[in-house]
Amino acid sequence: MIKKEAKEKLSLKEYLTTVIVKTKETVWDLFKIMIPLIFVIKIIQELNLLQYCVYPFEFIMGAVGIPDVYALAWLGAIFNTCYMAMTLIAVFFNDYPLTVEQISVLGLMILISHSLIIEGAIIHKFKVNGFFATALRIFCSLLFGYLIHITAQYFGIMQQQATSIFYGNEEIYHNTFIGLYSAGELSAEFNIWLKNVLLWFLSQAKTLCLITFVIFVIFLLIQFMKDFNIVQKIDALFKPFWSVMRISKKNYTVTSICYLIGLSYGYGILKEESEKNMYFKKDQPFKVLSFLAIVHAVIEDGLIFILLGANGWIVILGRTLIGILIVAIMARFILPRLSSKTKNKYLYKRV
Repeated sequence: MIKKEAKEKLSLKEYLTTVIVKTKETVWDLFKIMIPLIFVIKIIQELNLLQYCVYPFEFIMGAVGIPDVYALAWLGAIFNTCYMAMTLIAVFFNDYPLTVEQISVLGLMILISHSLIIEGAIIHKFKVNGFFATALRIFCSLLFGYLIHITAQYFGIMQQQATSIFYGNEEIYHNTFIGLYSAGELSAEFNIWLKNVLLWFLSQAKTLCLITFVIFVIFLLIQFMKDFNIVQKIDALFKPFWSVMRISKKNYTVTSICYLIGLSYGYGILKEESEKNMYFKKDQPFKVLSFLAIVHAVIEDGLIFILLGANGWIVILGRTLIGILIVAIMARFILPRLSSKTKNKYLYKRV
């Protein structure tokens, strides 16, 4: 009994140490890219060049009702992670505030199409065409972002300004360095401009501290779920949804794990199942990984955008239903009508 208690205490210590170490690693990987990028963006803003950087994405952002500058957050997520997008959204929000509808649409687009390179490579490892999965994610992010935008506009819902701990209420000084210089007012307004730059710097430092705390809390929650087998305990709740996509019963648990805590966390389980030859049979890997490409890590990713002011029903339930709908249509109506040659050429990885 004493040994058991000692083991529990040791597990608690390891539990907290694991979370802190993972938080430090993630924050370091994020900040060594983000901090220089934040300063680059600030310089671009001061030189009035930001509009030229986002001009190629004007049509896309306009179609979903989001200010052009947030294309950088979307691209940051595509090539990096949701935490990159979180930082950039916090950087731009005071100058370009968003409504609940806009942050929800942007959040949904980012959640569907983030980390395309890394996660595309993971998907490609398991006999599913990573290029197809990537194209599917981009298509779904744009299509459903647009549909939610026009629906919210039609019914006039979610039009209030988003609020979050990341968004400051300080008054913004809109005159840029190049603007003052061009108007010949730099010498008269320089002290005010310099004070504004200092306030901006302090605001960014505050945001980065908040992001570090949020990452720690999210990792703490995920580690708690893993250590206490919560995913396995609630696995039964998801079985009816997986059956709609014609996923076999043997693959319910691995689907639930990746759905809740992500592809990276579930990679080991995916690999183990593939080695047993129990998981990859017929169209199963395509169905499971197509779904997981669209929706995974709903707890971690969903919390990020709920904290940014997005509607939780859209970024969690909406994203889930999109994944189920797309894969159910493919599983029930498209895959049965395709020849093996077509599937092997376009949908499956060539082995």
